[in-house]
This record gives sequence, structure tokens and C-alpha cells, in this order.
Amino acid sequence: MRSTLIFFSLCGAFSLCGAPAYGQMTADGDPHGDAPYLIEPGWRPLLNGKDLTGWHGVDPKAKNDWMTVRGVNWERLLGPTRLEPRYPEPTGKILNGPNGRTINLVTEEKFGDTEVYIEFMLAKGSNSGVYLHGLYEVQIFDSYGTEQAMTSSDGGGIYHRWINEHGEGGSAPKVNASRRPGEWQSYQIWFQAPRFDASGKKVENAKYLRVLHNGRLVQHGSPKDVLTRPATAEVAELLGHKNVLSAEILGLDPGRNTSRLRIDDFEMAAPYFRGHLIGDRISVFTRPEDLRAWPQTQPGRALKSNKSDRPGPNQIQATLERIVPLPNAVRLEFAGGLTVTQSAVPEAATAREWIVEFPPEAIRAIGR
Repeated sequence: MRSTLIFFSLCGAFSLCGAPAYGQMTADGDPHGDAPYLIEPGWRPLLNGKDLTGWHGVDPKAKNDWMTVRGVNWERLLGPTRLEPRYPEPTGKILNGPNGRTINLVTEEKFGDTEVYIEFMLAKGSNSGVYLHGLYEVQIFDSYGTEQAMTSSDGGGIYHRWINEHGEGGSAPKVNASRRPGEWQSYQIWFQAPRFDASGKKVENAKYLRVLHNGRLVQHGSPKDVLTRPATAEVAELLGHKNVLSAEILGLDPGRNTSRLRIDDFEMAAPYFRGHLIGDRISVFTRPEDLRAWPQTQPGRALKSNKSDRPGPNQIQATLERIVPLPNAVRLEFAGGLTVTQSAVPEAATAREWIVEFPPEAIRAIGR
């Protein structure tokens, strides 16, 4: 089982405990008195009650101002955007520095499936988050009192990813459960780590099974887009995605919202990639379920499905290595790591040489 990295970038103070995902689930949206780690078995603290042993800054070279404090002070009139330490001393309560801004904090221990309980306090206008695996973010944001519709940027949301300079995916909270700035709040998160087979290939995405914000249900299930549309090639690798390809930009047409790319020896149309220039080499990503594939027959021989047996626009030749049955689908694995997921095995599935089609709208530029 892969490990889960718990990663924090909080603007506030918090206490934290962790427990197995299969632990007792009494936090069902109804009040049960004390916090779950006080009334359920199996919990253990990730803060030792005196210092930051077991935690480190995400960048070891950067200054780390996190501190343990006896209390946290918030002033509604005199300083609503600040949280101030009161009596720094060894405790189980930590604050993100005297000025409310410091390096992100990461656990040294790693986890698989996990249930996490967090208590935190925000100043007015705060914006931060809690990451599991260092990738999957539950948004922490001062959403108290807003009358606008909830988005993935609000407190309790699963934060969207930035692709081509705009946010995609994510999941808004079901309700606005945010409390006033200066009041303690809580998250209880049930997280299922991604699944991998014996060879290390990912076979199932990570999932937020459930998120409670101040005891109210704000998330249930996995927001698919936020987990299947990586923002960079590095994140794609961490998530187990294979369809990351190197491409050269041959043309850009903002008026028609199109780009022209070269991937290997094949030219393809794609959406307009703002911020890039002709000649740039970029990384592009496609989801396996967005691609189409069929066997390549002998030259000049047509398929019964009327599919072309030679590559056409937005198509490449690929060598099939393996067909993996999935529930209600199959995964086609090609040389070089390219994968395609479709509902059925095409005709002539024993053929080695195939044609894979990339719909233009399925090609996304991602960071390196």
C-alpha cells in the first residue's frame, strides 16, 4: 500500500490526530459531545504536546517560524486579519509564526488509508489548505457569512487544479459550515489512498470518502476531475498517470482557439495554449478514457467498422503490449506507457499495431 503524506499550509492554529480509516465512525453529522479522538478508540496524536518533533518544513532550506503556544489571540476590531501568539511554550497547539505566514508544514511519518481530525482557527480573510499525499487539498478559507454560491475555493471544498491558467475540477462543499474568524473549527476527513498492483501500476485513484466541517457533511465521494487532471508532469507521475507526452508547438491561432503540435512524428490539432510560443516544447496530458484506439490492418485493407487503417489527423501508430480487463471496460496498454480505456475490446484485438486517436479537446498542456 502506498503511503499518505499529510501536508499542512494553515493560516491559524490547530490540533491534529490520526486514526485508521476503518475505525469507528460516530461522527455522522450529529453532535456526540467531545471530539471523536476523545470518545472513539484507535486515535493517536500527531502532535506530541510539547514541540514540533515529527514535523518539518517542506523546504528544509527555508526559514520555519511555526511555534507551539499556550493560546492564540484574535482582535475583531484592532487586528482582524492576524492571529497573535500568547505565551510561546511547549504545548500541543501550534501557530504559523508571529506574522501569520511561514513555510508549509509536513509530517515525517507516512500514512495509507487514514482518518484525520483537525482543529484550526482562522483570521479574517485567511486562505490555506490541508493536503493528503501532498497532492489532494481540502481548502481552508474564511467563507463565513458569504451569500454567494459555494465553490471549490471555499472552506470545506476540494480545491481545483490550475490548468492553462484557469481552475478545473474540484468540488464545492455541500453547505457553508464556516464559523466566524477567531473561533475554533474542525475537519474530520476519511481518505482512501490510491491503489497499486504488484508491479506498481496505479489501478484506482485516491478518494475523499467523506469530509465533515464543524460536524456537518460537506464532501462525500471522490471529485473525479481534481484527481485525474494533473497540473504538472511531476504530479501526473506521482498520481500514476502515464499519458504525459512531449510535444512541440508548430502553430498558434488564438482567433480560432487552436494550436498545432508535433508529437513524435505526428502532427495534431489541440486547443489554444495561451502563454506559449511557436517552437516551445511542452508536456501534454490526455485521460485514457478520452482516447480512441483500433487495430491497424494490412495496408489498403479496410476494417469492418470503417475505421481507417492508416493514421489520419490527430492519430498515431502504437504497439499494443497488453489488454487489461476492467469492470465494464478494458484498458489497452501500449509501448511507451500510453494507455487507452474503452468500453469493449475492438475487433482484431490480437493485432500488435494499432492506431490511437487524440480528440483535439482532450489534449491539455501541463507544467513540467
